[in-house]
Amino acid sequence: MPKISKHVSKICHKQANKALKKTLPALGKSSRKRLGKDLISALEQQLPTELSRQKKLKKPQKKLLKAELKNRAGSWIAANQPSLGQLHSLKPQTGSMSFALRPFKKSPCGGCPALKGKLCRCALKYQQRLQQAG
Repeated sequence: MPKISKHVSKICHKQANKALKKTLPALGKSSRKRLGKDLISALEQQLPTELSRQKKLKKPQKKLLKAELKNRAGSWIAANQPSLGQLHSLKPQTGSMSFALRPFKKSPCGGCPALKGKLCRCALKYQQRLQQAG
């Protein structure tokens, strides 16, 4: 494997982390970090040698590199992901907490638990206010 410049390596790290967060948001930090290391090494090995040795990249080269890494990261994750479980539709049922499984707001809070498979706090607060008012 050729020596990779620090600048290109940093781009690989960022693209790998973005791809993991986007495709596997429910994973914990430690498992995402472990998968990230494997993904980064796979991406760095697939880099073209002329790009990997350059100290600084020009803007068009950087855009092309990011797009290419994004595509390769997505295909790597799909190939190395265990078989997907069944997909369940989340439709609110009366009297249950399923309404809080999805983010309540259109643009959810940064640390919304509903994005991690738990109950959304904003939806629970809203439901509580409705019960107190009614």
